[in-house]
Amino acid sequence: MVALVRKPRRGAVSPVIAIALTACGTSAPAPTPTPTPSATVPRIVQVSRAAGDPNLDDVVIAEIAARPEVSAVMPRLPLVFPAMGTATWQGEAMTFEVGGFMDGIDPAFAAGDPTIAARFQDWDAIALQRPPCTDACTDRDDSSCDPIDHTCHRRVPAIVSPMLLSLYNDRFAPEHGLTRVDDVAPLVAAGATRFKIVLGDTMVRGPTTPQLPHHEVEAVVVGVSTKATALGLTVPIGYVRRWNQELAGGTRAQPRALVVTLRDERQLDAFSQWARARGFEVGLP
Repeated sequence: MVALVRKPRRGAVSPVIAIALTACGTSAPAPTPTPTPSATVPRIVQVSRAAGDPNLDDVVIAEIAARPEVSAVMPRLPLVFPAMGTATWQGEAMTFEVGGFMDGIDPAFAAGDPTIAARFQDWDAIALQRPPCTDACTDRDDSSCDPIDHTCHRRVPAIVSPMLLSLYNDRFAPEHGLTRVDDVAPLVAAGATRFKIVLGDTMVRGPTTPQLPHHEVEAVVVGVSTKATALGLTVPIGYVRRWNQELAGGTRAQPRALVVTLRDERQLDAFSQWARARGFEVGLP
């Protein structure tokens, strides 16, 4: 569940909308009646925990990678501590929960999507030498001044799923008098999809909610993609690894799912039978 909260006007009750998400080959001609096998077409699937909750640790990843059907394995790594987001959207102040609704994937997984590939990068890993700053990076519109190390960081790129956009257009926007979004690209170009993540903070506190130092980072939604998790936001995995180490250093985060590339789509049944026998679920990424 992703909760979007519009900050109340004076004397008004804050409206809360909870948006729940669940989320080819060509045969060659043959001179005999026996058909020639079609061309090899890779297939991408997602492997996740099933009812028995088997681990997706390094041993399991290595075991899956060693399967003859598999050419690559990429983890989806969750954020394992509280975090919240804030944004101004169409003139309204919004607050939303991020902890539990964000994961990270390897940017290479997005390389096949031309609408996001160039923007969906781990900029902090690419630009290790960053300009110093105090309050703002006035000459760098794509960057912000990090309050911890006082250097200019490019905004963290995030992607959202088509399902989330559809629920915004069909339910959230009309109920709150907001404009629907049919094309994200112009909004991205205009800087309208920027938001702030407050790592360590949360909208919902319970008796066991950890008290963590806060670290504010600037982010931007760079596109809508089926590569994104259905439940929230997906960012390059390097950010999630570093944030987990920074604020939950004693916690060894395990992937919530694995993105697996099969060498040939015709091997899907064999791989799925093996994975399900091992207690995993296989579905679309």
